[in-house]
Amino acid sequence: LNVSLNTLSRTSACESSYYIDVPSSSTTTTLYLNQTYTVNVSTQSDLAAIVSVWIDWNRNGSFESTEWYQPYINAFTGSVSITVPGTATTGVTKMRVRSRNNGSTNGSGNQSTSFGSGECEDYTITILSTPSAFSWSNGTTTVGSTNPLSVSPTATTTYTCTATLNGCPVTSSGVQVAITPGPTAPTDLAASASSSAQTTTSISASFTAATTPPTGYLVVRTTSNTQPTQAMEQPTR
Repeated sequence: LNVSLNTLSRTSACESSYYIDVPSSSTTTTLYLNQTYTVNVSTQSDLAAIVSVWIDWNRNGSFESTEWYQPYINAFTGSVSITVPGTATTGVTKMRVRSRNNGSTNGSGNQSTSFGSGECEDYTITILSTPSAFSWSNGTTTVGSTNPLSVSPTATTTYTCTATLNGCPVTSSGVQVAITPGPTAPTDLAASASSSAQTTTSISASFTAATTPPTGYLVVRTTSNTQPTQAMEQPTR
């Protein structure tokens, strides 16, 4: 499966094991309450697939039907828009992506159903409250209040962003925009000439929370379509 969401991006060939819990140290992202994002998924198989995505918004250790999204049902690639609920529990949680050959069931209640094809990947993501304000500085003055922010410096400049989260200011590490001078204008022409260098670029800041993830994501092997009633389980193939 190839999966991307916000800053999370992972490309992989077909896994030798049908299931993988992707380490958060290499692949993760932060999402904000009430913000909309796009989940992109593609499969690498001979047959078109049906794909489902679950995100444990309430961090209760279980993927529920109300936390389900479907990028596509008969294709090799597709996407789906998701909006983080304003009632989602902030902190570290899990996202599950499952694929299966098209023509088979892969719906809201199949988060742990035994499949005879496809893959399953679990990702760790962080949910944070949406910052109420942003303030970008070039070291001497405030230069903007949006994130991301477009800037056009005339010299190499380092920017920092201060976001207000739950009434508390949090400042990002510096983002440097390097400027390469343009060529010197020629002086032996009949008409005067001049040159200047200016770059417009987009800078952005992200903020993560060091929140302990929920525990109890157990492995439950099953050969029936009955959903477990206890902690989140790893599906069986």
